[in-house]
Amino acid sequence: MMRPPVFLDHHATTPVLPQVAEAMQPYWEQVLPRHKADDVFEAAKEQLAPLIGAPPRSLTFTSGATEANNLALIGVALAAPDNQRREILVSAIEHDSILRQDGALKRNGFHVRHIPVTASGYIDPAAVQRMVSDQTLLVSVMWANHEIGTLQPVTDIAKIVKSTGALMHTDATQAVGKVPVNVAAADVDMLSFSAHKMGGPQGVGALYVRQAPPVPLARLMQGGAQQALRAGTMPLPLVVGFAASATHMHENMTAMNAHRADCAGVFLEILQARGIDFDINGSVQNRLAGSLNLRFAGVSADDLLLHFANDMIFSSGAACRNGTPSSVLAAIGLSPDDISRSLRLCFGHGNTLPQAQDAAQKIADFIQENL
Repeated sequence: MMRPPVFLDHHATTPVLPQVAEAMQPYWEQVLPRHKADDVFEAAKEQLAPLIGAPPRSLTFTSGATEANNLALIGVALAAPDNQRREILVSAIEHDSILRQDGALKRNGFHVRHIPVTASGYIDPAAVQRMVSDQTLLVSVMWANHEIGTLQPVTDIAKIVKSTGALMHTDATQAVGKVPVNVAAADVDMLSFSAHKMGGPQGVGALYVRQAPPVPLARLMQGGAQQALRAGTMPLPLVVGFAASATHMHENMTAMNAHRADCAGVFLEILQARGIDFDINGSVQNRLAGSLNLRFAGVSADDLLLHFANDMIFSSGAACRNGTPSSVLAAIGLSPDDISRSLRLCFGHGNTLPQAQDAAQKIADFIQENL
């Protein structure tokens, strides 16, 4: 029987943790009366909130971070008074669920500007300072990048943004559960995150919205009132799984980060020992543990992806790009040729050190045989 390929793309998604699957199982098998379902729903918020340092009542469950990002940006725009603060700033390396809102925001009378990044994918607070003004309604800067892993100075940026009276949103999908995140300390007004990036199920995420002072936010869907900001009945098993994954990540973050870093470290050591010519895209130091985006000399990412399709799963960029060149790598100044030779790997709880070692040896073998 053929073994499944080794999964090396934990930026895309993560395997569901066994304890998460176990926590969810009873809720697939029974239907609870409304009052008991509501109790489970509220208990999940209580369990989830400490992971980001938020009050439970400030969380709105969504279908994932993409919906949370849309609710944050479009919701703020629709709730804004006419002819006041008609500018929105987003970084040039945001996820497509932020960047592709440009059209809808423009149709609603907003001017969207992109904050540039450095060659390492870093958003300089000074660049935000130069761009933000009394016409800015909202600034959205991701906490950690989904392709190159660069961590951003969200707290410093939020301080600048809030001093002008604008709102601050951060897409923390890749950060929550992997690095300490505290909405109060960072002074952000809204924060998006998702279960399936941290060992939880696909199909559920959340948006944190500051309660005091309240953030004006319009609902995007109309219907039931299970949640104030989102219509529709949330799937209880997924919500329970989300909460269980949050608890696990909160309790095991340090150990899991060390494991990710060890996997990435041994992977790079083997490539270097084998004499493979490569560069790291993004910040070398200020990045998520286990996150690698490597640019190989003389070898295309597509060749590697095709050759190892049955052995290993990695990618040339975010899944949402759907085969188009990475906008993140373009934003940090890479040429089309550089982008075509770049490979994204992200180690996680689903990997072992022997897997990382084996992956590096196989990639090194392929490169040396094809140069």
